[in-house]
Amino acid sequence: MGADGTRRTVQRASEIGLGQTGIRLEVHETKPSDSGSTQPDDEPNGDEDGARRERTEVDSDEKDVAFTLITGLRDDDRREAVYKLLMEIADRIDEQRTSYFQVTMTLRVDSSIAEPIAGSIRAAGATANVRDT
Repeated sequence: MGADGTRRTVQRASEIGLGQTGIRLEVHETKPSDSGSTQPDDEPNGDEDGARRERTEVDSDEKDVAFTLITGLRDDDRREAVYKLLMEIADRIDEQRTSYFQVTMTLRVDSSIAEPIAGSIRAAGATANVRDT
């Protein structure tokens, strides 16, 4: 959606700022429909394919936690620290103390476990990209 409210189609990576250090995103304004639900102005029935967008209410006691971690895992202490971090996140999700989750992850794994991990990624509703290094 352009700043002028016109729907845009992306033709080249440069049109979305791929490779740039930052991106500016704006929240779409919403309006109540006749049924009382809130939908984006430009898509009264949800996504283009008809699927409803999942909306999450934000509790005033919530905080966003964001980080970037790029590390090797050959060192035992580093591997343990990453494992503890992932378990901490998993525990908070299990306790329902996390209302939103966004992750981009690249793992270099033994080829024998790539497809099973990709299957778990697909089961979680994401697209897995498995390729040779």
